[in-house]
Amino acid sequence: FAIRHARIAPLKDEGRVVLAENGLALADIVIAAKPTRGAQFAAYELQALLRQATGADFAIVKDSEKPSGRYELRIGDTARSRNRGGDFLFDEWMVDVRADAAEFIGLDQDDREFSLSYNPVRGEKFSLVGMPSLYDDKGSLLAVYRFLEDTVGFRFVDYTIHGTVVPDCRKGLSVPVATRRGRPFMLYRGGSLQYDSQYWTFTNAQ
Repeated sequence: FAIRHARIAPLKDEGRVVLAENGLALADIVIAAKPTRGAQFAAYELQALLRQATGADFAIVKDSEKPSGRYELRIGDTARSRNRGGDFLFDEWMVDVRADAAEFIGLDQDDREFSLSYNPVRGEKFSLVGMPSLYDDKGSLLAVYRFLEDTVGFRFVDYTIHGTVVPDCRKGLSVPVATRRGRPFMLYRGGSLQYDSQYWTFTNAQ
């Protein structure tokens, strides 16, 4: 089980950033050249879920590639991240949306050699194999889920297509410029190590 409480510190809030408009993505998802498993899974989840909400295709690019000049959604400790090397505790996360870029970061398990296989289809065939362990450091992944739920408007009831409430952002998606940092009140959550229970504890880590 999980208790839906969190230590969340709002730091600032001013202005908005447009991420998608009329089915067109106006930002790229950026990960490190050798990302952690948590950052890889977070990037795929952000891409797949934003596509469901906006109808737009957000590209995932490595920080070793030349910047496109588009707005960047940086996941994990990329070379371009301002908050890289932050003093994060277990399961602590930060969502830092600025006018120049957004960063989703926290303490991640250092498992950069892992190659993730991801299937974005919710339902019986939804592939959660390869997601971080329940007890791994996964702050960047938790940051993405907090952004999707608290800012974009998703609701995660369970891991199936029927358990994910998707907001309708097909006309456009803009998010506030704001910085939030938090950590789940209950650090060790979940009553089963099955993937469905594990996924729920990640998406509801408040």
